[in-house]
Amino acid sequence: MSDLLWSSTHPSAPLRWRLWCLAFGFMAVNFFLLVRGQLNLLCALLIFSQLAILSVLNKHLAILVAFAYLLLLGDIRRVFGSIMGWPTLDLLLLVGPILTIFLVLPLLLRLRLSDPLSKCILALMVLMTLEIFNPKQGGIAVGVSGAMFYLVPLMWFWIGRQYATDELVSKLLYRVIFPLGMLATILGIYQTYFGFLPWEQAWIDYNIIHLHSIHMGNGFYRPFGYSVNGLEYGDLLIVTCSLTLGAFFSKKRLYGLLLPLPFIAIVLSAMRSPIVKLLVAAAVGWALSRQRGRGWLFRFILGVCILGTLLMIALNRFGGGDQNAQSASDAALQHQTEGLSHPLDPKHSTAGLHAQMFGSGILRGILYPIGYGLGSTTLGSGKFGGNEDAAGSSEVDISDIFTTLGVLGGVLYFYICIIILQIAFNYARNKPKSISLPVIVILFGMAGNWMALGQYAITPFIWLLVGAMVRAKNEDDLSKRQTAHLQTAHPLTV
Repeated sequence: MSDLLWSSTHPSAPLRWRLWCLAFGFMAVNFFLLVRGQLNLLCALLIFSQLAILSVLNKHLAILVAFAYLLLLGDIRRVFGSIMGWPTLDLLLLVGPILTIFLVLPLLLRLRLSDPLSKCILALMVLMTLEIFNPKQGGIAVGVSGAMFYLVPLMWFWIGRQYATDELVSKLLYRVIFPLGMLATILGIYQTYFGFLPWEQAWIDYNIIHLHSIHMGNGFYRPFGYSVNGLEYGDLLIVTCSLTLGAFFSKKRLYGLLLPLPFIAIVLSAMRSPIVKLLVAAAVGWALSRQRGRGWLFRFILGVCILGTLLMIALNRFGGGDQNAQSASDAALQHQTEGLSHPLDPKHSTAGLHAQMFGSGILRGILYPIGYGLGSTTLGSGKFGGNEDAAGSSEVDISDIFTTLGVLGGVLYFYICIIILQIAFNYARNKPKSISLPVIVILFGMAGNWMALGQYAITPFIWLLVGAMVRAKNEDDLSKRQTAHLQTAHPLTV
């Protein structure tokens, strides 16, 4: 039998020899990179090759593992960096985008558009591609960096549209996002009260001049879990808290016992807008928890009023503490209570500043209709010598899209958001509550940040969920058409 398997006359022998040659070539490349000391590139190549092979063997499993990698990417980079040195350009950040292109390219080559949302998203991607070459933003490198944070996450819509079955969405929510989100919650609380792990502290020390976003003053830093940055950590907490709320409202009551953990972590992260958005998202989840969502508007308004009242009571209870923070937790609580208690006071809250930034972003798109370029609102604008007049994110995706793509792209994206919400409400009525409620609560919890910049895991996750909803809608429409056809063809038997 052994001789038969290895015989040159065996039909699979040519394929086997090609695989052996490929394996030896891959090993030779790895050995060359190891000898040359290109350890960062070697690690990136090894991780990507494993994910690529897995995607050929099992697409669903590859998607789950890819999101686990993207969620853990921050500490993976920090561990490697503390051992092998901090690279100027960390190629581990490119594994996700390259894998995305590897997965989506075959889908785009045989793309068939049958629904309005898919057509609009394809048009948006075409506009984004054109804006890569917009000279207003600076060099082409700025545009390419913009594609990393705009185009690549949007590609996960097509992946979700093709592969995100109910089973995959359920596994992604409950076996990947939830456990890793809870672990990030625990790690973030640990970082707040006990400090950072050695490789995390080494990363802070190395990047200390660039970490303004997580610095709270007096030498205290916001926790960031094992995410790439503090912003993604905050959004992971929002997603975890939203998922827990959605599961609780779908009769998975045990999840309610775990809800305080991610909410406490959000409070300790010193980010205030997530608390307000979660209040609205929780009201939406409760409103739609009834069968078919009947009477949802009244329940939503009632839920907002109740949760808003509880928030004000909590602020009045904890808002008069010591103004001299003695720890990171004290600084976070003081930051939260001052900002939420005085949302219109510029001394305590940045709400007015963010509102001004939001309006300015939309105004820039109207005054300069062709947009400032895809990279104008990303960190790549400053890193690759972009136009300073065009750079700067408003931290809200709609106004950022107006700035980058101009008025046409901004209006198109706003229209896309409206369609997504319509599909989401239909999804919540027709799909099992254990899946649909977490999805819609996550969408509302992440409102304004569906196209969040600096995100390597959460933004692709959001667009995969959108693709999953479109897939479900297309399947329902097909089923209805087939039923109508049968009724027309065989009216008596049907």
